[in-house]
Amino acid sequence: MNDVCQEVAAYIRACEHLLCKEGMLTDDERSLIEYYVTELSGAFLSDKPTVRLPYNGTVAVKESSEAL
Repeated sequence: MNDVCQEVAAYIRACEHLLCKEGMLTDDERSLIEYYVTELSGAFLSDKPTVRLPYNGTVAVKESSEAL
């Protein structure tokens, strides 16, 4: 996988953690996740078809010199 910025790497790790979570999420947690998944999809994926990308299990974090 190509180098990714710290924000994307942190997002990926958080998603992996949530997918492995043993317990149930609260309704509030589910609502927050739904809101941000919808916002991210609209902002970054609305013009592309949804596809499953191959994942090789490694992510290199690229240092970002840009301030958010």
